[in-house]
Order: sequence, then structure tokens, then C-alpha cells
Amino acid sequence: MSAAFTVYRNNKNNYPYSLCVISYEKDVVKALRSKNIILESIVTADDEAIFYSIFDYEQKDSNYDLCILYSENYSSHVITMLSELKLIIEIPIIVISAVYDEAYAVNILRLGADDYIVNNVGRRDLNVRIERIIKNKKNSRIINDNDINTKKQNSEFDDNILIFNNFYKYFTPNEIKVLNKLVENVGEIVYRQDLSIYTRGYYHKQPDRSVDNLISRIRKKLRLIGISDYQIKSSSSLGYVLVGDGSRFFNELSKNIELYEKSIDTKL
Repeated sequence: MSAAFTVYRNNKNNYPYSLCVISYEKDVVKALRSKNIILESIVTADDEAIFYSIFDYEQKDSNYDLCILYSENYSSHVITMLSELKLIIEIPIIVISAVYDEAYAVNILRLGADDYIVNNVGRRDLNVRIERIIKNKKNSRIINDNDINTKKQNSEFDDNILIFNNFYKYFTPNEIKVLNKLVENVGEIVYRQDLSIYTRGYYHKQPDRSVDNLISRIRKKLRLIGISDYQIKSSSSLGYVLVGDGSRFFNELSKNIELYEKSIDTKL
């Protein structure tokens, strides 16, 4: 993703809810000020750093109540960001756009956005929508928590889910998607265009380094946490192959992450 996103938060003293606003538009502060939402910038960075900053904030006691993705135009960057955020955070997400396009709105809602709003919406209208979405989400979360507690009591919980959550400290959602696809097809070529469609939803025939950049980052991170029994090999210009025991990969990865974190604590 080439666009540099900026993450903002609102001044909660002047607003009843804590909001996380993500946009690569420069006038988002002005646009939302008219809705009585005063924003301050947290960080401007690429998608990977954005995911880490959101993940870190999610670990604190004062989580965001809602996330807003703001875009002046129909943006594939926003679509990609939305699909990845849905894998990381459980808080509601709304998309605000300066103009309305039905096809874009349908894509946004199908990807899991809780609402799609045009920027000329009135201040009271927007705030009622935000309040309704947050309250509905909190009510559904209470129900889900009760379901989870029941599953725990019945010993039906899948430990792999708990292991999987640790990966977000080191891998972005698209990197995890690529790892999943490589593990599912261990020993076989996973074509570059398939990985592009799987992670971004589309594929361009012209030179596109997005998948190669993802693989490069994954390789560096695997080396960082000491994974040596598995290699991601390039197969000519076709795609990539994971070499190793696919059935053990994520367990080995989890163990190495735990050892790596212990080594960091020791150094500190």
C-alpha cells in the first residue's frame, strides 16, 4: 500500500465516545470538526506501522469505541485497510466518503463495515448513527462473551485461536493471509496473481511488487524470530513455495515467538 495513512483520535473530554479515525486525506480534521468531532493526530505511517499502533492501543484498558475510515474519493486503499482491520479489531467500523457511489458502498458493506456515510450528513444525524452502532455492538459483544464462557466451560475452545492472536504482534493481516495460503499449499507453487487477489481483492497484469514486498517482509520476520526449518522459495516468476512440514508450522512459529519475547525481556 503506497498511501501513508494518518491515525487520529478525538478529544474525549468534548465527546462521549473514544474514536479512532484513519485517513490519508489531509482535510479530515476540518471535515469532522464540523460534526463536533475534534481530532488530534497520533501517527502517520505505512499500513504495517498503523496496524501495530492500533494493536498496541487495543491492549490498553481504554479501547476505542468506534473506528472511522475517511476518504474523499472511492479508494482501493480504504477497501484494503477495511478488510485488514476487520481481522484485528472487534470495534465497529464506519466509512465516510465525500461522494456517494453505489458500487463502492456495496463493496464497503460486504467487507463488514457497520455503516457507509456520505460526508454531507448532518452533525446530529452522524452522531445518532455513531451512538446506535456503538450500543448495538456492545450488546452483541455481551451475548458473544456469554457464548465464549459457555464454550470454555464445555472445553470446546480451540487453542489454535489463542495461538493465532499472538501473531498480530509481528505480522500484518495480509502477511498472515499469505502465510496461511502457503501453509495450505505447502510444497506447491502458490501463484503470485492468486496471492494478490487473496490479499488485495484484485490483480494487475502490469508489474506489481506488492506480493514480493509482502514475502520479503515475511522472510525477514521469520529470520528475526529464529525460524530456520522453513523456507519460502521463489519459483521463477510464477510465485512462491513453502518448504517444510506445514502441519507443524504455526505451532513452531508460536513457540519461537514466545522464545523471542523471553530473550527480549532478558535483555531489558
